[in-house]
Amino acid sequence: MKTVLISAFILIFFIVSCDGLKPNEDVTVDTVDNVFFQQSENKNLSIPKRLVAIDSFLVEARNSADTLAILLGLKKKTYLLGVSRKYGLSIPYCKELLNIAIARESNEYTRLGYDKISRYYSSLSDYDSSVYYAKELVEFSKGINDSIGIAKGYFKLGLYKKEQHKLTESFKYFNDAFLIRRKKKDSVNAVTTLLEMAQIQKKLGNYRASQATATDGLSFVNKASKVGDVVGLNLNIATTNRELNNYEEALTFNKKALKIETRTKSILTLKNTEANIYADQGNYKKAVLILDSILNSPTIKKSKEARARVSSNLGRIKWLENRDNDKSEELLLEALRLREEIGDVSGLIASYTHLTEYYADSNKELALAYAEKNYENAKTLNNSVEIIKSITWIFELKDALGKSISNQMGLERSRAYKYIREANNETERIYADTKFENDALKNKNFELEIEAEKKQKQNTIALAIVIVLIISSVFLYVTLKSKHKREKVREIVKETYETERRLSKKVHDELANDMSGVMNLIDNDAAIPNDVKEPLVNKLEDLYERTRDISAEIAGFDSNDFARSLKFLITQYNSHGVNVITNVTSGINWDTISDHKKINIYRSLQELLVNAKKYSKASEITVIFKSEGRKHFINYTDNGIGFEFDTINKRGLQNVETRIKNIQGIITFNTSKGNGFKAHLYFFS
Repeated sequence: MKTVLISAFILIFFIVSCDGLKPNEDVTVDTVDNVFFQQSENKNLSIPKRLVAIDSFLVEARNSADTLAILLGLKKKTYLLGVSRKYGLSIPYCKELLNIAIARESNEYTRLGYDKISRYYSSLSDYDSSVYYAKELVEFSKGINDSIGIAKGYFKLGLYKKEQHKLTESFKYFNDAFLIRRKKKDSVNAVTTLLEMAQIQKKLGNYRASQATATDGLSFVNKASKVGDVVGLNLNIATTNRELNNYEEALTFNKKALKIETRTKSILTLKNTEANIYADQGNYKKAVLILDSILNSPTIKKSKEARARVSSNLGRIKWLENRDNDKSEELLLEALRLREEIGDVSGLIASYTHLTEYYADSNKELALAYAEKNYENAKTLNNSVEIIKSITWIFELKDALGKSISNQMGLERSRAYKYIREANNETERIYADTKFENDALKNKNFELEIEAEKKQKQNTIALAIVIVLIISSVFLYVTLKSKHKREKVREIVKETYETERRLSKKVHDELANDMSGVMNLIDNDAAIPNDVKEPLVNKLEDLYERTRDISAEIAGFDSNDFARSLKFLITQYNSHGVNVITNVTSGINWDTISDHKKINIYRSLQELLVNAKKYSKASEITVIFKSEGRKHFINYTDNGIGFEFDTINKRGLQNVETRIKNIQGIITFNTSKGNGFKAHLYFFS
């Protein structure tokens, strides 16, 4: 085994050193013995000296017209210019490398060229050019069926669109990259991608969605995962819990991040977050103690950005603890000075916010000035959440000072609210199927883990023949009993269904018709005064309608034309201000589904729709059907008021879960107060 590992290492080293060159490609200029090339690789030399060496190598390569040697030289030169941060100087050489690689049909160098050019343009903040070359990378990779290159291109597009503040586009590209990486079982990069997606949702203020995406990210973590990504996911869950006032959960995940982090600077950032959470809980003394200790850290003293962050938080927390203390103002202004000095635009948002809060009672004019600065800064960053917060402060302070409020600013706040709402809806739509598939994958992996444990136990235990026979007998008994139980459940469901049909017919044909006759009799009886007749008829009419509703709810359906029955069930809720969207007639071939499963699906959807009508106050309901071979999916969504999960049983959803379990399906619910209701289920034909 040891020999195999050593051989594999040598092979990988050789491949990396050759940078994807074909075995039959000969280099005329000898890179191994060439003194200039050796000097360019010598890390003990300064970068300028290494650049001089590679320039000399390139002269020889060009003189010999050896394109492969030129590619090697350009790769090294662009690398050295890149680490020197001379991106503008490096880009022309990157383009030369790309052109030669395309002419030579070298896939590895072509991909390298697109990668470097897009990255260096990004470093120069020329994101339009970065996007262009990243798209070229995607198209090139598609042309050679290189899924890794496609995923890399999508990921880069996600990064560049985020820098352009186009968060919805960024989220979509990250999602596209993740889907490929998940399919290729590239867990390391899948985790990195989900972290980026969670951070976008957090930036949009969609804390619950961000938390769910970060949790998905943790499910892909393995031994090969980057520590920074795992720390980032835990920190994301901690900070979103903090925003949602779940402080104990926030502390738990922040401590998980601290437990695995080893980098000093990152540890201090996590400590800073921990102090803020304690302050939110009102434990100011503990928060101050933490911040005082890290403010004196050598790492913090070396970094103006980190020192400003700690000083600003310390000043604010000391002020929350004692508004008359003489240190807060000094700390807050020091943080502001440092951030202005280094041009920390993101950090300035925190400083301006803290100073607005600090002066809001004692000096409203100054507080207003900082709120207006924060507004301008938020606009520069195109940060809609901070635009809303800063405008809200400006309105409150101007109102207190008796100053006029700009209608234009009010419109801008409305636009920011609309943008956030639409962006969150779009990112949720983009990630909906991805999340559903992630959940299914988790269930599958869980089942595989259980199966693996079972096999391991079977391999480690030597059972006697008698014991094997006993176990086999018990297993057979349980199987037959389970089969009998399933058949009995099916019979009960079928009998219940037939009983419901008979009751529905009886209610409709006898009770409803008799009530209709009584209504006509009273209406035509001249002896009954009108002032008595009218309320009496109205009451009977109401009872008549309710009787028909009950009949409709327990009515049966045509199993031979099940799609039509389902469509009738769903679309009858398309009234009274409710818009229903469905693809019931095209999503699933119901001819392949047994009657037993049809009954349970019909009643489950009926339960969800009745629940929506009675409780949700929804204005839009969507029921989407989809099939993948023998696997069938139904996604139900409404935009109602939602509810907390501890009320699920009261809403009748336990019946839905039981019905779906009866057909060996899986159903998940996603809801909270004010955020609508979603149900995702799948089953097999």
